[in-house]
Amino acid sequence: MLRAESARIGDENGTIKVPIATEEDIITSKLQWYWLNEEPSERQWDNVSRLILLVGSVLDTGYRRNYSTIVAVSDLLDRQLDS
Repeated sequence: MLRAESARIGDENGTIKVPIATEEDIITSKLQWYWLNEEPSERQWDNVSRLILLVGSVLDTGYRRNYSTIVAVSDLLDRQLDS
């Protein structure tokens, strides 16, 4: 949550400020979820594929690479990027 971006949501009655995870953190978290499950979720895998296609050109590749190594999913990230 340290890298979370702030967004305001609400309506004419008021708004609140909420933290939103970055795309890099979402990708890494979904890869970690995929890796941690005994029966990997194709849904998580597909979500990562679609998110990379959607925002891939604006991702912080250095951070994404470092964080995926720290949580031991860099091999899965490489598979995603190669597909």
